[in-house]
Amino acid sequence: MQKKEPNLQSLSSKIKSIASLTTEYSMPRSSILLGGGALFAIMAIVGLSSFAAPQVHRVSASLAKGQSAASVTDDAQDLSAIAPAAGEQFDAATAPQPANAAPQPQIKVATATARLTQKKIALGRGGTLIGALVHKAGVSGHDAYKALAALKKVYNPRDLRPKDDIAVLFERKSGAAVFQGMKVIARDGSTVTVARAGDDFRASVLKVHLHPVVREFSGRIGNSFYVSARRQGVPARVILGMVKMYGPSVDFKRGVRPSDHYKILYQEYARGNGAIDAAKGGDIIYADLLLGHQNMPLYRYKDSHGVVGYYDAHGRAARKSLMRRPIRHAWISSDFGPRVDPISGRRGFHPGVDYAADTGSPIMAAGDGVIAKIGWYGGYGRYIRIRHSRDLSTAYGHMSRFAKGLHAGSRVKQGEVIGYVGMTGHATGPHLHFEILVDNRQRNPLTVHLPAFGKSLHGRTLVAFRRHVREITGASRVASRTDGFVRLAMNEQR
Repeated sequence: MQKKEPNLQSLSSKIKSIASLTTEYSMPRSSILLGGGALFAIMAIVGLSSFAAPQVHRVSASLAKGQSAASVTDDAQDLSAIAPAAGEQFDAATAPQPANAAPQPQIKVATATARLTQKKIALGRGGTLIGALVHKAGVSGHDAYKALAALKKVYNPRDLRPKDDIAVLFERKSGAAVFQGMKVIARDGSTVTVARAGDDFRASVLKVHLHPVVREFSGRIGNSFYVSARRQGVPARVILGMVKMYGPSVDFKRGVRPSDHYKILYQEYARGNGAIDAAKGGDIIYADLLLGHQNMPLYRYKDSHGVVGYYDAHGRAARKSLMRRPIRHAWISSDFGPRVDPISGRRGFHPGVDYAADTGSPIMAAGDGVIAKIGWYGGYGRYIRIRHSRDLSTAYGHMSRFAKGLHAGSRVKQGEVIGYVGMTGHATGPHLHFEILVDNRQRNPLTVHLPAFGKSLHGRTLVAFRRHVREITGASRVASRTDGFVRLAMNEQR
């Protein structure tokens, strides 16, 4: 005697039916088959108890105890379970659906002999999703093409990164593994699932509800600001963001001492179960450096025009006009001033600073400006000169190649990659020759006075900024009493 299969009208009601079967009849997990919907088999693998768990509306302070930010990130990225984590809810009303959607597939209750297996794959550098499904997971070209077509209706597969995990689900039938669907995690934390529906595939979205939290860390800079902050548990992207904030005016390699201190307040987003979502957040709200007796606080603020910037306590723009070191992971191999030329052996004047780095290391524009010259320039080899104002320019020499699309007259932004380290022209090794020119004369990039960049805040904007500073200061005091976890209504959210 055959059991009558329920004909469900929406994906939401299907999920409720599966939950009912699991909780009321205590069916074995292996007895719920995929019968046209990989999403249901996916849930059957791990059970649905976490799916129905209530949301946690506040990150517990105990999360910070005994667990670094890096380990929290690892937990947030764990893809070992193929069902949604606690706090994630499916929003059937907002999930995109094709206009000509066929009737929803039925749920089949079968024998416990069926087996569901999961295989994890990644695109790899230069790979495609359809190629990974066919060559790494063993999916037929026909099924891979149809699954990809369904996925594109709700998610752009080009957003997948080379190392992103893709969970591929198979059902064992008559000794053969039949492809039933896949799951990917979108950058906003949502779970995108593709499920078989007969000979076709259907895509759905499991939305994640994220809650903003604010964390604070402080400590001594020690021998390395980066190493000290990482040991405290500050994420790498936050550390690099702080270096970029202060970079034009503070040299974190040569301009700080071990006894100097730092303080940082930044925002992250947590899932309902308390796990930090590594793909979202990391905005620095407030940072402070105590260099000797000099205090240098900076505050993030979004003005009425939607422009985000960092300002000191008086509302003055934080950034200088130029970066003194427009390259990362480099060291000074030759300073500005008199020296013996390494090629000719003659004593002469070195009109810039040489930053030694690996070939191919990216070189950034030291400030906003227009490219005045680009091309081969004698002993400089491949060379770029950027005009930042009527009397201020920067020059970059010995590049291996230029960034694509640049030409004389191109506008560039501070921090934009303009080329890559090489040893073209007169050079004995890979390095960047960097110059700052004032009135067309080279000046020492490490000591030249740099004019202020950006406008300061005034009037009502300044009043609103000062109110925002008071809120941040209060949040910082709360953070120090709650292991760094607080709530803050940031000004751009109002």
